[in-house]
Amino acid sequence: MSKVLITFSGREHIITDEEAEGLAMAFGSGSLVKLRSGAYVNPSSIEYIGPPPKIPCWQGYPLNKDGRSFWREGALVKLDPDNFNEIEYLPDPKYKRAMVDANKLLK
Repeated sequence: MSKVLITFSGREHIITDEEAEGLAMAFGSGSLVKLRSGAYVNPSSIEYIGPPPKIPCWQGYPLNKDGRSFWREGALVKLDPDNFNEIEYLPDPKYKRAMVDANKLLK
């Protein structure tokens, strides 16, 4: 299974469970860890390792940062307060292809 690694600087990597374990063991050592992608990561710079973050969506449309509007066919759509209860949290689509590709590489 693949995971998302996000550093405090905002860099993101798709990593394997084994890489996540290696990073956890190297935490505090001060040494860089080489990922299978070829990137080097300082374990103390890691903010998050886990499943892809979920984002708020309304009927499949990702909401803007204000959490009350979204873009549909080039037009800004603002939700009525009555629709707030229909907001659901879905995996961020920007990771979908990368996660699939990473899982194929693992086989």
